[in-house]
Amino acid sequence: MIFTDTQEVINYQMSLSTLYSVFETAEGAVYQCDKSRSLIVDFGGEPASYRLCTFLRLRQMVNEIDVDSKISSANRADDLEVIMPPQSDRCYLLTIQATLHFQELLNGAMAMLNLNCMLSELNLSFLPVEDTEPVLV
Repeated sequence: MIFTDTQEVINYQMSLSTLYSVFETAEGAVYQCDKSRSLIVDFGGEPASYRLCTFLRLRQMVNEIDVDSKISSANRADDLEVIMPPQSDRCYLLTIQATLHFQELLNGAMAMLNLNCMLSELNLSFLPVEDTEPVLV
C-alpha cells in the first residue's frame, strides 16, 4: 500500500487500530492508540498522530502563548498564532479563541494521562477500561 501524504497514513492507522478516548471537548478529542504507541489529537476535524514526547512539546508550545497580551494588543497580527510541532508536518493556525480551546483540550488530556499514571501505580486501570467499548474513529 502506497500513501501520498501523512493524513492518509493517520486515517489508515485509525481504521486498523482500536482507539481509546483520553479526553474530549466540543472542539476536539485526544485518543490513545496502544498499537502505535501514540496519541491522536483531533482538533478542528483534522487528526494528527504524535508520540508522547512530541505531544508534550506541542502542549508546552500552546501553553506558552500569552493570550492576555494578545487580547489587549491593538495589533491585528497578534490575533493569530502559528504552531508547528517538532517531528510533524502539521501546522496549526490558531485564533485567540482556538488557542483557548486547544489549551483546554491538551491540558485536559494531560490531566487524564497523569490520572491514569497515578491509578496504574496503585494497580488500578483507567485507560483502557475493559468494561467499556473502545472508540472507533
